[in-house]
Amino acid sequence: MIRRGNTMIFKIIGGLLVVWGVLDLGLSWMGTDVWMDWLGVDLWSISELLWTYIAWAEILIGSVIWSMGGSEDEAEA
Repeated sequence: MIRRGNTMIFKIIGGLLVVWGVLDLGLSWMGTDVWMDWLGVDLWSISELLWTYIAWAEILIGSVIWSMGGSEDEAEA
């Protein structure tokens, strides 16, 4: 149903979001708040819960988008 070119877009966007989430998670363990220090967005003031779990949400959403891309075999069919 989805053309091959469209599946690559899902894979690229999903992969970038997963990488961003892993980077956010790793740097937060080292004491760097990626959202505040790099982007100027204070997630802590919005919600402590949001600030705590945003990296996991980025990884989860990126994985879902990645899986929407399907496999190469499905794209060729």
